Amino acid sequence: MVISGNQQLLRTINRLAVLRAIRLNPGISRVQLADRLGLTRPTIGNLVDDLLAGGWLKEEHLGPTGTLGRRPVALHVNNDSRAIIGTDVNAERIICVATTLSGEVRELSISPTPPRDGEEMIDMLADHAGKVWQRLENAGFVVSGLGVGVPGMVQPQTGILRQSESTGWNQLPAGDLLKKNFELRGLSDIPILVQRAADCVAIYHFEFRRQGEEDPLLYVHSGQSITSAVASHYALLQGSNGTMGSVGHFILDPDGPPCSCGRHGCANVMATLIAVEKATGKPASEFRAAVQDNDQHVIAELQKAGRHFGVLLYNLCAQFDPARVFVGGPAFQSGPEYLNAAKQSFEELIHWEGEKGFQFEVVRHEINAVALGAATSVLHSLIRPL
Repeated sequence: MVISGNQQLLRTINRLAVLRAIRLNPGISRVQLADRLGLTRPTIGNLVDDLLAGGWLKEEHLGPTGTLGRRPVALHVNNDSRAIIGTDVNAERIICVATTLSGEVRELSISPTPPRDGEEMIDMLADHAGKVWQRLENAGFVVSGLGVGVPGMVQPQTGILRQSESTGWNQLPAGDLLKKNFELRGLSDIPILVQRAADCVAIYHFEFRRQGEEDPLLYVHSGQSITSAVASHYALLQGSNGTMGSVGHFILDPDGPPCSCGRHGCANVMATLIAVEKATGKPASEFRAAVQDNDQHVIAELQKAGRHFGVLLYNLCAQFDPARVFVGGPAFQSGPEYLNAAKQSFEELIHWEGEKGFQFEVVRHEINAVALGAATSVLHSLIRPL
């Protein structure tokens, strides 16, 4: 989607649209770009000149075309000058990727670790990312930024991990810890962007999995807890304190089971693997085998949790009116019962309302999706004018 206008936000959106169009159509000319995006040629010229000056694009002068007039100049994303590092960290492993501006992965590492506390893991993350950074610089790249995906709610302005139910890391100053660690290693002045892992997945799918100019995109993750993210116009809806997406504490039944937050009937205790664990006494790691053994208790509880998830998803769609809906997480890997029940309850509510536009797609498990999304978030933030 391209928006015409002279305000700073509109210029930002159009710069992103130009970069993305060139990423999707390498070799496109300025004239073709103007026609494709519906902007005037002078506007396209100014936007392209800014991106060339910043090292984001490069030009290729084409040979004779057999027609009169100026020879066209092909535009390409400059994959030879800049690189971005994206990372994904939790209590048991670190994933680190290095990408070009086109999203091509130049390096990928996955490092399992014994469970550690938050500060220890951030130190290890800095060590991994610092080594990747130096290898990129030795290869002639300028590292344009570091993106970090963390498992919990993040305050966008400070990079503080406010709360992580899965790891117990609370009020962890991840951004400041990384900056100090890099300074000790002689690496400084690199933009660092700390994002919630679910937000990174949403941005990853917004950039690499959406069709055409679908906007906005809703992603909902279900595992031991539930969280969501909305990506729109190359940005995330985060709220003033970074708590948007905390849908795990949406109340589905005021008379339901107690939640850790002190209320009753939250999605986290009714529509997750935690709900099934409490009801069956089995760990989530055994659910898939139990389903294959036709364990009716586990099957029934997965279906029950799935139905609650479908209700939650319907409410989120009614709230955000997304163009496309993705769902993912360990709950959808436990067997078809959870997914089928979620689809059934979701579709029943859509049918009852007479709506036909919403369908949801289960994302395939991609080990580097959070890290790639973290790198993409950096790209989107860097290209915005000050």
